[in-house]
Amino acid sequence: MSEKHLTPRDPELHRFLEGAGRSLSLAGSDLAEGIDFQTNMIIASAELEARVALESDVSGALRVHPVSARDLESRISAAALSTLRVQFVTTAPEPADRAGKTPRKDRGAVIDEVRGRVDVARLEEILGRMEIAPTFVPESRRWLVTVTDPGGRLVREIVVPDERRD
Repeated sequence: MSEKHLTPRDPELHRFLEGAGRSLSLAGSDLAEGIDFQTNMIIASAELEARVALESDVSGALRVHPVSARDLESRISAAALSTLRVQFVTTAPEPADRAGKTPRKDRGAVIDEVRGRVDVARLEEILGRMEIAPTFVPESRRWLVTVTDPGGRLVREIVVPDERRD
């Protein structure tokens, strides 16, 4: 697909994922209506799999383009579609006294770990040196790591546990 197929309704990938996550949260709330129970624990995990067209807009942001059955019959080859697979997992918040505000791993170790992954190393061989940006999420004691290519396009988002290997 090309730039001309994008419409204002085609969300950027992160907005699509945020919307899907909100929908799951609302579904959990609806399931727990009238029950004295933490709603974030009703749906422990969910997986979303969608066949979509993914395109970069002029700024390089990845956008999700919906594809209908009619599109597949008339103008889009099924081989051109991407499978978008997302797993959502609910985590219970740690008690305030145990929630770690300081990471166990240092930022450099996380970058080295991600750069050493086979998939990231292969992407660097193909696209050039990747920018690896880890962000510590203290509530879940994990690092959210974004990997972007030299053009600034997101190529991976990776969750790394905050556990040191001594």
